[in-house]
Amino acid sequence: MATTVIDAASQSATAMAEERVKLRKVLRRFDLVCFTIAAFIALDTIAATAAYGGGETLFWVGFVIVLYMIPSGLICAELGSTFPIEGGPYAWPRMAFGRLPGAITATFYWMSNPTWMGGSLAATTVAVLTSKLMFNKPNGIATIWEIVIGLAVVWAIVGLSVIELKFGRWTGNIGTFVRLAVFFIFIGLVAWFLIKNGKPAGTIGWGSLKPSLTGFLAVIGLLQFLFVGFELSNSASEEMHNPQRDVPGMIVRSGLISALIVLGLVFGILLVIPLASVSNVGGFADAYGAVAGVLGSAHGPVGWLMGIMIILVIISAGGVWLQGAARCQAVAGLDGAAPLVLGKFSKSGTPIAMNLASAGVGSLFVILVFTLSNGSLSNFFAVMLSIVISLTALQYAF
Repeated sequence: MATTVIDAASQSATAMAEERVKLRKVLRRFDLVCFTIAAFIALDTIAATAAYGGGETLFWVGFVIVLYMIPSGLICAELGSTFPIEGGPYAWPRMAFGRLPGAITATFYWMSNPTWMGGSLAATTVAVLTSKLMFNKPNGIATIWEIVIGLAVVWAIVGLSVIELKFGRWTGNIGTFVRLAVFFIFIGLVAWFLIKNGKPAGTIGWGSLKPSLTGFLAVIGLLQFLFVGFELSNSASEEMHNPQRDVPGMIVRSGLISALIVLGLVFGILLVIPLASVSNVGGFADAYGAVAGVLGSAHGPVGWLMGIMIILVIISAGGVWLQGAARCQAVAGLDGAAPLVLGKFSKSGTPIAMNLASAGVGSLFVILVFTLSNGSLSNFFAVMLSIVISLTALQYAF
């Protein structure tokens, strides 16, 4: 028995050494900042948070920033700079509590991503494509086409995770620039709309800002999900040029920018969409559509541009999360906390086995849940988002 354990440990050590030589130091502070902003801002949950929390959402966003986002950022800054180990979200609980807690953390950390890809990201993409921004299909489309679009989203995300990181890092970089463009265009149109037309009836008012226990319970899971990801880039710690210097700086910059974007987008949505009409799945696209009339004849082309940018935001968010989560689970496999085959990296330094597994699981969720929901996009979105939030909460236990 002892000999078997020693052989297994030796095999894991050999595999870890073999795979580590494939890693290349390509990530600088700018890449890490963009990587984290792209992880925070996915747009699929921002509108849902506004829909479920109403006017109270603004209060609870500030509450969570102060009591959750800032402390978690400080923790990740300390861990990421002190223990810059590949697969950080697995390695840290592994060092603190042992292999089993590390394995549990890595499993949930990875599993939430293909579920998210095949769930709310796929549903939000379908909602944008069928909205007034693009193809204007108010009655929706056939379930088979929803499945086709969902599968395209999953495989596009996996494609971004499979490519070598010196190219894959542009997923976060370009994704961040697109997010900033979406943010400034939307906020500019909201201001223009309010100046021209005034605030619509039924939208946010002073009375709706008052916090309540009901509002807190409605949005706390979403807000916790919205503000996770500081540790994600540490899944590629050994692919950073200087993690001791860059990780703390990244957390300050990405945290501040992400908090401002979230607050601005939530506030903008609540200012132009009546509280009773905010949609969980298409809320952001609906909010843009509500203010885009001020563009006049340019409304159509700019709407298409905005729709494309929203889809790019969605896919880039999935891309950066899978880049990190796949590495985390792959390192767990190399360490003996998962099947060794899952730790296989390609020659270009990407966890090829985990990416293929993610594609399979994400595709399965697209087919299964779209079919079971009978084409009801709102039901599909709500079910999948609940599953993803639950998995995300569990992954941070250790």
